[in-house]
Amino acid sequence: MDSETGEKVLTCIFKSNHSIHDGITLPCGTAVTVGREKETNIADGQCSRKQLELIANYRDKYVLVKRTGANPSQIEGIDIKINSSAKLREGEVLYVVNMKFPHQVVFVTNKNTNAKETEDEKCNMMSDISFLNSSSCQTETLNANAAVKRIVKERSNDQPESKRMKPKSQPWKMGLKSAMTNLNQSE
Repeated sequence: MDSETGEKVLTCIFKSNHSIHDGITLPCGTAVTVGREKETNIADGQCSRKQLELIANYRDKYVLVKRTGANPSQIEGIDIKINSSAKLREGEVLYVVNMKFPHQVVFVTNKNTNAKETEDEKCNMMSDISFLNSSSCQTETLNANAAVKRIVKERSNDQPESKRMKPKSQPWKMGLKSAMTNLNQSE
């Protein structure tokens, strides 16, 4: 935890700038090998299956990148020598091989998580608005049912007593189509 900001790194994600794969979680202090594999969706033959070894440092918020593949990898366009390491910081771009397949690291902190909770609250608020909209749809349905009642009443008043709809049929509970069908049959 950073004593100045109160931030605590929860996880580190290695992500493609072109979204060619889901983010890869980098545990703190554990070497993760990346290269030409299903997990990265890199199929370029110039990229070794073990092109890079990544070790996240949560406390200082950087990833140590060791190039183990034969072809060059770059951070911000600067080559990493074979079997050498360089620090990759948040916001910097790592090219996995030959200035291709740009990636970055994102450190997820408890501050980021609080921001996510705020987004979740916004989503919940939008759900409430959707509920209100569905309530207004119900109000429109009630208004339509009232209109059907009025039409049925007007039409039944135009007919002789024997052909009027019986009040117990309550056409507003049957829906507009059923009410109109019953109304036409009674005419």
